[in-house]
Amino acid sequence: MVLAFLLPAVAVTTAAATHDDHLNRGMGTVTFAPGAPVSGPTVLNDHTTIVKVHETLSFTGNLTGTALTIERDVMHTLTDESQKISFTTFHGNGTFIGTLANNQVTLHIRYEGVRNSTFTRGNFVVHGDTNQMNDVHGEGHFRGTLTGGVEGGGNSTVGYTMHWTVSTHTEHTEARDDDRETDTD
Repeated sequence: MVLAFLLPAVAVTTAAATHDDHLNRGMGTVTFAPGAPVSGPTVLNDHTTIVKVHETLSFTGNLTGTALTIERDVMHTLTDESQKISFTTFHGNGTFIGTLANNQVTLHIRYEGVRNSTFTRGNFVVHGDTNQMNDVHGEGHFRGTLTGGVEGGGNSTVGYTMHWTVSTHTEHTEARDDDRETDTD
């Protein structure tokens, strides 16, 4: 009798343990390459400067391709115990064109993070273009010691990890005649 009650609980626990909403996982590198300024720099005070720039993100790995973005950088300079500390917080968005797991995609990308002279870290989200027949939704994290460039200039390359889902539904949005009147000619 006790076994009869435990068997369904074991089956539910096993199913929950193997269920994963994000079956697609990946990794690779992302290179941030600053381009021409869009606006600024705007000096807010002795400690804060803002600039908007065109930024090119080049991905390799499961996400391979290029994102052309506009990025807003807020450069901070603080003094802590007589030590000057500089870092930049940033966020951007744009369009990624390339492949995701060997499938050609056009994705919208948003990202945010922080960098200083030794590291960059942050998060990004991607979602599919409405013109595609599938819906792609993903998110990832980038983090690492810079392999090139320093805060305020030059390219920087760091590793990323991500997960994504793809739903392949096809909804037909054909125009349908819902006219209930009939012609009486």
